[in-house]
Amino acid sequence: MTLLLLFVALSANASYQIALGTKFTSVESLKGKVFAIADETAGKAFYGPTGGYGHEVGFDVYSTAFSNDVNYYYFKLVDIPADSVTKYPELAGYTLIRACKADGSLYTFWGDGNYGYLNTNDGTLFLLGITAKFYGQDFDFGAVWKVEYVADKGFTIKSKYTEDKYLKDAGAPKNAEPTYFTFAEVSSVEIFDPDTSDPGVDAIPEGKVSLIKGAGTFTDNNVASFFVKEKGAGNASQATITSDAGRLNGNGIKATSISTASNEWDSQFWIKFNDVVPNGTTIHIEFDYRASEATTISSQQQTGGFGYLGGGLSNFNASINWKHLEQDFTINKDNVQSIVFNLNVNKTKAIDFYFDNFLVYMDKPEEITAWTELVSEASYVIKEQGVNLDPWLTSLDNGEIAVKSANGATQDWDTQFFVKLSKKLPKGTPYKFSIDYKADQEADVYMQSHKEPGSYSGNGNYGDFKCGTDYKTHSNGTNTSYPTIVDDGIWTIALNLSKNKKETNFNFKNVSFMIPTAVYNELEDAPAADAKPVPTLTVGAKKYATVRLPYSVNINSSDVKAYCVSYANGVISLGDEVKALPAGTAVLLKAETAGDFTQGIEIARVLNSLNTGLRAASTDESNPTKGDGATIYVLADGNHGVGFYLLANNVEIPAGKGYLVIEASAEGREFIGFADDATTIKAVENLKKSGLIYNLAGQQVKKAQKGVYIIDGKKAIVK
Repeated sequence: MTLLLLFVALSANASYQIALGTKFTSVESLKGKVFAIADETAGKAFYGPTGGYGHEVGFDVYSTAFSNDVNYYYFKLVDIPADSVTKYPELAGYTLIRACKADGSLYTFWGDGNYGYLNTNDGTLFLLGITAKFYGQDFDFGAVWKVEYVADKGFTIKSKYTEDKYLKDAGAPKNAEPTYFTFAEVSSVEIFDPDTSDPGVDAIPEGKVSLIKGAGTFTDNNVASFFVKEKGAGNASQATITSDAGRLNGNGIKATSISTASNEWDSQFWIKFNDVVPNGTTIHIEFDYRASEATTISSQQQTGGFGYLGGGLSNFNASINWKHLEQDFTINKDNVQSIVFNLNVNKTKAIDFYFDNFLVYMDKPEEITAWTELVSEASYVIKEQGVNLDPWLTSLDNGEIAVKSANGATQDWDTQFFVKLSKKLPKGTPYKFSIDYKADQEADVYMQSHKEPGSYSGNGNYGDFKCGTDYKTHSNGTNTSYPTIVDDGIWTIALNLSKNKKETNFNFKNVSFMIPTAVYNELEDAPAADAKPVPTLTVGAKKYATVRLPYSVNINSSDVKAYCVSYANGVISLGDEVKALPAGTAVLLKAETAGDFTQGIEIARVLNSLNTGLRAASTDESNPTKGDGATIYVLADGNHGVGFYLLANNVEIPAGKGYLVIEASAEGREFIGFADDATTIKAVENLKKSGLIYNLAGQQVKKAQKGVYIIDGKKAIVK
């Protein structure tokens, strides 16, 4: 297949060639379009030679057919008027073919606008009019053609004059076998000009600070600031040096787009800045780039973790030759730490992109030399698996803080590590933040601003990072380049650890968050952490109680035990003993003597949720748990002794207590006692009804078998 046509000089930096451009693939797609008619197998096309009478039709190689000095090389289809088809039905399904100049306008000659239609006779093709009664200048049907498209082959052209024989070249259409033509636009294509020099990068101007790591020319093999998502891959990955991807075939970055994209951002290239750049800051970006074919590149503003924030630089065009981009851009979103370039504006082609010689900088901020730390050992709070918030975490032996996320998380924030600060920070406060991190597998971490831990205030601008199995440091800010707080009045930084939705062990250490000393004393103190409570389990004189604690505990006491409960056959049974009680979980307590028990009760990190058979009463004062007079039972010492009594409608259950829910199938009992407990027997004894027999569950039976029963309101043992 021949595509190279005519070389022309169009710019001082590049040369171009003429080639077939957009190709049409149906007769319907030709409506209103102009097109060249080419035989790609022969490498020839139809055109109008200069000289002669102006009505000649030529068929020659592309460099001749598409040259600047021909009369025409485009054509268009013209419908035969409907009234003519009505008058002459044999014209149905046929069309006229009109010659057009290179600019798309109609070609004509002899000063008559009607001349310019493709005609034939018995010997050759020519252009004339359509004055004969059957649309031909000199011969009936001489200008009447049938154009058809055959999938994967091309267009065929048959002549009505030669009784539907096929056109092959500039001779008369008398061929029994079809020639498949390409109908296409003609376009100029840039020719690759090999590099003869590498301009490198300029020095960063005085008073500016670089936003990227390394030299930007990749002579130092430093690609820490560059990331790619190639060929539709799901996530960004660190860019790698390609030895022949740069200027003069030197070091550079290569990225390849996907050929079946749904969105222009399915393949991307990132420049990640050293720090979050404050909203309103003007940055300067320049670099060299090219692509394996002509295309367009768009861009976005994103976070350091590559989350979309908004549009970026103006779109720009890439070609096969090196170009230089240089733009000043004002950041207009909070939390921006990267500019990403979308490589799939062309969604149907896999295109190689090449990048080199980066220079990215902004104005150097005022240097701050005095900073004050806001983090202490009391700063750390952990929420694990979305069920417990333990605010009294103790660092491990080597100063590490361990956090474990769980499988099957539903939200990215189901597991969180909170860093509480000692001051409330207003929007615009400069800061420096750093933390060492690792995990037992690759895992993404992104951060938020909170007031109290768990009180979301915004996404912040702290940057995001990806954990590996070795310790790394995430840091924002230096004395001369520092981000600012973007969410007003916050004093907690939240690290969301459940983004990967699978069990992961995280470790953190060397946490630091500093603000300028000059503003430290002007800021309001953040609320102090609550004093670590002494966990206490209280049981009254009747040996049973329910409890719900706001923190997790281990229970290893000989004086008080905790149990799961279950309901069946009208009685409550004690189930498994609970040794590790998750925060917010209600449980039944049992003790032989009344008292406030602390011995063997310790605050602990309990990760797993637990179904104890009880539900915890609401701690929300504005929305307390209330009885419904039908299904909700609470522990009490009433007329039938100690057990669970049906709670009247709208009676509130105190926070910190548990309750039992028994569906209406429980026969609406007023009281449910404990199995094998004397109080239960007494309650059943009150079900007096002469001549009837009940078991200890209060259920009427027809006949007493071996066991203990209530007969005529009295306990009886049947042996």
